[in-house]
Amino acid sequence: MPKPDKKEEILKYVTDRYSSHLLPPTMDEIAQHLGLKAVSNIHRQLRSLVEEGRLVEYQRKYLPSGFFRKGQPLRLLQIPLLGNVAGGLPMLALENLQGHVPYLPEGAEDPEELFALKVQGDSMSGAGILDGDIVVVERTPIVENGEIAVAMVGEEATVKRIFREGGRIRLQPENPAYSPLLTDDVMILGKVVACSRSYKSRYIRPARGD
Repeated sequence: MPKPDKKEEILKYVTDRYSSHLLPPTMDEIAQHLGLKAVSNIHRQLRSLVEEGRLVEYQRKYLPSGFFRKGQPLRLLQIPLLGNVAGGLPMLALENLQGHVPYLPEGAEDPEELFALKVQGDSMSGAGILDGDIVVVERTPIVENGEIAVAMVGEEATVKRIFREGGRIRLQPENPAYSPLLTDDVMILGKVVACSRSYKSRYIRPARGD
């Protein structure tokens, strides 16, 4: 059998540690995990990963490049999970705290304006939002045509694409089994910025918006 690629093993360990602990491992921890004695060899492999753009050296520590932006390491946010939202027919959104979900932001969202909802229904399956998914929503009353948003229709909430047509709002599903809803009784709660298949995963990345 071919020998394991130590550089790839180091990259995987550093990435896994940062994903789960938000802290990069020390040289000693890397050496102990991989059963290596030569710290100089570990340092050489780390420098090679930096040169390849797969790690970033930050304050004498090494972080996965995917967790680093604009000169600063990314931090996981804990977003409040407030209840359910329909991904089918409109339903009541239960706005009661059910816990928190981890979210790794990739944009300029204000953490104070983010909340999460669990989707029930399959009307947005064509956009990759399925029954049981968790969506992260940024509070805003303004969305662009075609963006996916959470909207209140009367006293019920649903997640749909939003289109403005002649002073009315069209709530457009992404499943041919459902019909669009054209109404003027709509309040936009916010736009969907991320989606996860399960909130038990390490973090939620942004949803597919188009």
